[in-house]
Amino acid sequence: MIVAGCDVGSLTSKAVVMRDGRILGRAVIKSKAKPWESAEAVMQKALAPAGLGLSDVRYCVGTGYGRDKIPFVHETVSEIGCHGKGARWLVPSVRTVIDIGGQDCKAMRLDK
Repeated sequence: MIVAGCDVGSLTSKAVVMRDGRILGRAVIKSKAKPWESAEAVMQKALAPAGLGLSDVRYCVGTGYGRDKIPFVHETVSEIGCHGKGARWLVPSVRTVIDIGGQDCKAMRLDK
């Protein structure tokens, strides 16, 4: 199953596309004035290496300050939730995550 994540932040927008826990494509762009334009542009850039289109994505999660303006997501999740899950996926033993973003900074401690 093909899934994706789209993070529309104040400075940059990011996207990742995965199938069965394997990354098929990813992209980072400078955010545009309209969050939905950033989301569409970065998602197309992430889908391109795999030869996929948005219609191939079964489920997409949106996050970031512009998450409520992404038209194609199925669910929105806070950045804190996404950072915790992503860090744990990359490094299962991780206990601390620090996010230095364009508008604020966050630190979190993860449970075992």
